[in-house]
Amino acid sequence: GGQPCHGHGHAAPPPPVEQHGHSHGGKPCHGHGHAAPPPQPEQHGHSHGGKPCHGHGHGDDGADASSAQLTEAAAMKLFNLRDSMSKELPFSGLAPGEVLAAPLGSEGVEISDTLVIDAFLSDDNGASLLMDDGVELQTHKCNDCGSKNIRSLPVISKSISLEDTYNLYKKLPDLKGKTVVNIGSRLGGVLYTGAFVTKAKKLIGIEKNAYFCEVQNKVVKEHHLTDRVQILQGDATDHAAVLKTADVVFMHDVLTHSGLKQPEQAAFWESLSRTLKQNCIILACPSIQESVKVAQANVDVASWLLEVPIKIEGREEEDVVGFHKYLVRKPLA
Repeated sequence: GGQPCHGHGHAAPPPPVEQHGHSHGGKPCHGHGHAAPPPQPEQHGHSHGGKPCHGHGHGDDGADASSAQLTEAAAMKLFNLRDSMSKELPFSGLAPGEVLAAPLGSEGVEISDTLVIDAFLSDDNGASLLMDDGVELQTHKCNDCGSKNIRSLPVISKSISLEDTYNLYKKLPDLKGKTVVNIGSRLGGVLYTGAFVTKAKKLIGIEKNAYFCEVQNKVVKEHHLTDRVQILQGDATDHAAVLKTADVVFMHDVLTHSGLKQPEQAAFWESLSRTLKQNCIILACPSIQESVKVAQANVDVASWLLEVPIKIEGREEEDVVGFHKYLVRKPLA
């Protein structure tokens, strides 16, 4: 069409990364996607560029007093951890043999034409480091001949970027003595970040895939996090006793590309709604309302949860890393 062909040689700049393959109101979904530059260390008693430091005081939404803080020492440990992982793991962040399934209700979607980049392992725009290292990312494809120079490919990340993870922790109250559970912890980015930026007593990952459990346990041991971080293998429904102790639960794209059928997804939500304790905080992407509807689960979300708006400094209110924050009103009967 009069424009250079990017498919035969040099890769075009990658499109915005999405974590569950859709946009919000016609805008790219940043919560599961375009990895921003790493967060900068914060120190008490000063401002950032003339603005108050929100990393260890009141959150932008004015609702909670967070103690999440990224000190220089913690930042170095966290960045070194991530860098060492990125050298050993594929940039996709996928397990050997793992295949992403089409979302429930959209089985005609061609997942094989999707570029997968792990937002936690990558830096800057999510792909620039890979390109600098000589990895050619094919980001476009011709609908007719397969040449990747015409149609923009959808991009998915199954992990949350480091900056977005830190921003989410800043939206939580003081976690001293609290238990954080990440359902579908995969590579463990949520757990490691929480260990370095909060005073949570326990950070527990529940992960079904044995490969991801092995990766996480190795990182936990090598970086001396065994006193606070624990990895449990299995389905969330296998660990109801642990979930009942959770003060905070992270869920990112747990079921979207899992391949679980409707009855299994419905059973997950029905079990979770009966398990989590009153006042437990949930950070979920996509929204629980959307997920419950897709799964056709017998869950009255309005009776179970109170949604609390999230506002991240420097971002539009409707575009807050794709996550939704909830407070459990009460476990459902």
